[in-house]
Amino acid sequence: MDGIRKGYRTTQRYRQAVWDAAEEFVDLKLVRERMRCSSGLVQRIVYELRRRTRLYQWPNKIGIDENFLRGDKGLDERKFVTMVVDHTNHRLMEVVNGKRGDDLHTALADMPGRENARFIALDLCDPYKRFAKSFFPSAQLVADKFHVLRLIVPALVRHRRLVLANRDNAYLRRLLLRNRRSLKPWWRTRLMAGLEQQSCPA
Repeated sequence: MDGIRKGYRTTQRYRQAVWDAAEEFVDLKLVRERMRCSSGLVQRIVYELRRRTRLYQWPNKIGIDENFLRGDKGLDERKFVTMVVDHTNHRLMEVVNGKRGDDLHTALADMPGRENARFIALDLCDPYKRFAKSFFPSAQLVADKFHVLRLIVPALVRHRRLVLANRDNAYLRRLLLRNRRSLKPWWRTRLMAGLEQQSCPA
């Protein structure tokens, strides 16, 4: 049929739309939700359509993060891809199979201008740190906000449970879990007064 390649389940028009969304959005999850398709299909389309046909030099702000893909049906397999994002121009640059430094170096070595990179935002796991230090020696590594909060929030939750252990101050818990900027002025005042009265048990 016209518009559907042999062996494919989606039209070329749809695959082009997925590619355009991958170019427009920074997060592949948003692409998947908008196009109602799997992460694996997004990855295959990004590699299939115009892969590396629009090479440009590395920008000064880059993001590196992993994305989990489900393994094949019937196999208990954890499959990861690494997303390289151009934070300067707000677009996806590349998707690399795996998260090892060797995989990243092989896939990205032919992209010019790596000396332009000044800031690399990444998950501070050892493979990404080692790769970023060797591949972008003049760049400054910046911890990704999401991963920093993932380390801090559990400690804050444990401390909150110690301080707010009884039902008399349950309202403080509800207020603490809300965005402070959205609180009414009187609730904000009550929250601050309640926190001043609390002390962590020995």
